[in-house]
Amino acid sequence: MSLTNIENVMPVKLAQALANPLFPALDSQLRAGRHIGLDELDNHAFLMDFQEYLEEFYAR
Repeated sequence: MSLTNIENVMPVKLAQALANPLFPALDSQLRAGRHIGLDELDNHAFLMDFQEYLEEFYAR
């Protein structure tokens, strides 16, 4: 069995974002066109922490 380095498939930070428990519900909201504002602190902080990697993910 060969080991695959995840960095060959996607950046580690993107993998961390996708594995975060906040991601599935937040992903649905973003795909529906919903704005996530500062009043949703946890979701907003998550988006700011992973912004660079999520922009690349959604640009596909």
